[in-house]
Amino acid sequence: MAWQCPPATPPATKGGCMDIYKLVVEFQTKVLGNRPYFDNPDLKEYKFIVDTLEEEIQEFKDGYANNSFNEMADALIDLIYFALGHSYRMGINFNDNFLLVHKANMQKIKANTNRGETDAEKPEGWQEPEFKPLVKMPQLFIDAAEVQQEKDKDYNNKNSRREYFPFGLKSYIQMIWIKVLRMVNVVDKDKVFNEPLHDSIIDLVNYASFLYDEIYFDDINTEFEEE
Repeated sequence: MAWQCPPATPPATKGGCMDIYKLVVEFQTKVLGNRPYFDNPDLKEYKFIVDTLEEEIQEFKDGYANNSFNEMADALIDLIYFALGHSYRMGINFNDNFLLVHKANMQKIKANTNRGETDAEKPEGWQEPEFKPLVKMPQLFIDAAEVQQEKDKDYNNKNSRREYFPFGLKSYIQMIWIKVLRMVNVVDKDKVFNEPLHDSIIDLVNYASFLYDEIYFDDINTEFEEE
């Protein structure tokens, strides 16, 4: 019987297959409020990545010791979930690079190695995949992300974004328009005391990102409902 992709759940691809990376990105953005930092992790983030992955590996070992299929399955899925989340946070071009790894692996041959009888080994002339470089984020987006995260600490811990923007798309568009008018009014002034042009630009970017999230996740949910 031919393999069939898992049934679609939100978010899903148009082909109907579940996109687990997109699901994890939804969790990272909507639940954790995370954005990619497009760089190597700092020491604190590095330790967090290692700790979460090692914790799931240990849970798999414990599941095996307990002869528990459920514990082992849960550990493997959580391991994938964490790995995808960390990939998103680092700004790795995951889908494209995953395909590079897959194509390279398809060039390997089945072999009995010291790791097991159902392993694969690299044939002569096999080449490691060359990953595409990280996409460097413009400084504006980095600054905007930092401001957004700081404001989230003040506001979004107690209330959802929807409560601050109750009219959905219209709320976001209104705030964007207000910021545009603000910039038009202050661009020719020598001194601006209440809100410098720099801050208005950052606010404009963040409101635009809110608008994008609203449209993006609404499209995802609509696509799922149509399935």
